[in-house]
Amino acid sequence: MSRAGGRAAVQIATLFGVGRVPIASGTVASLATLPLVVLMARTMPIWGYSLVAAALSVLAIAVSGPAARALGSRDPHPIVIDEVAGQVITFIGLPVDPISLLAGFLLFRVADIVKPPPVRQAEALPGGLGIVADDILAGLYAQIALRLLLLLWTGLAT
Repeated sequence: MSRAGGRAAVQIATLFGVGRVPIASGTVASLATLPLVVLMARTMPIWGYSLVAAALSVLAIAVSGPAARALGSRDPHPIVIDEVAGQVITFIGLPVDPISLLAGFLLFRVADIVKPPPVRQAEALPGGLGIVADDILAGLYAQIALRLLLLLWTGLAT
């Protein structure tokens, strides 16, 4: 990849600099993703939302490998586009209100930080796939946990 291509990959992978915040860059990126989640959930059918989530995941995989090489590390902390993909996956087909947004955000962050099996093992995959796969799986774990919580909450509320 050309030097300019590497710079472009870094810009996209760091969410145009969001990943360069000195503390908790993944958490900041996940928070920055929530307005996108709300916009998508309120304006798109589930198939459209799912298509965008898939496209974001593919984009994240495509740019993360070259960005990691340009930054000189296997999985550098400034790369946060993987958190964007995982956070978006968390909310596929779910309601977005203040309670579900907070719960989904927290569930995703916990799954991404704790990395229950096979999330941690996914990091061993090569290149951009290894950088992003753990966040995709963390998003799926958060999705399942949020669905269960919402089911319990609505069941208790009736």
